[in-house]
Amino acid sequence: MYSFGIILLELISGRPPISTISFGEHFRNIGPWAKLYYESGDIEAIIDPSGGYQDVQSIWKIAEAAVRCIDTEPRKRPCMPEVVKEIQDAMALERAASSSSETMRGGGGCPFSPAAVSVRSGGTMRSHDMVMDNLLLMDDDDDSTSFSGSVSKPYKYPELR
Repeated sequence: MYSFGIILLELISGRPPISTISFGEHFRNIGPWAKLYYESGDIEAIIDPSGGYQDVQSIWKIAEAAVRCIDTEPRKRPCMPEVVKEIQDAMALERAASSSSETMRGGGGCPFSPAAVSVRSGGTMRSHDMVMDNLLLMDDDDDSTSFSGSVSKPYKYPELR
């Protein structure tokens, strides 16, 4: 779960997981850096300004999930179905915000989609982009999707099952 939390932080911040310059002089890793800003309520310091996010509440949800995933005590970390639900809730907020702004300016799309992430990361689709794409395909109202191993809806990238 810890690594998935780091990936979520990479997605919303557009920053690498380890850097000697990205996080100032006090931090070298994305986890403690993002947690400091999240806990102080300064979500704007974490968000990638080129991310195209429509609803700050969706970013709060992703940041909260990420911070819970990187908790120093493994037993306090959430299980994957909880995190998936939080991500799906965040994506629903983005879709709703995107739909309303799309009508006003034409265009849009979910910034958590691999296409959006791929553009921000230099055009290369990474494995965690494919995971997010599979999550986008899951309908949270669809009872046929479960984490017990049986999924009636096919994954876009079945190798990630």
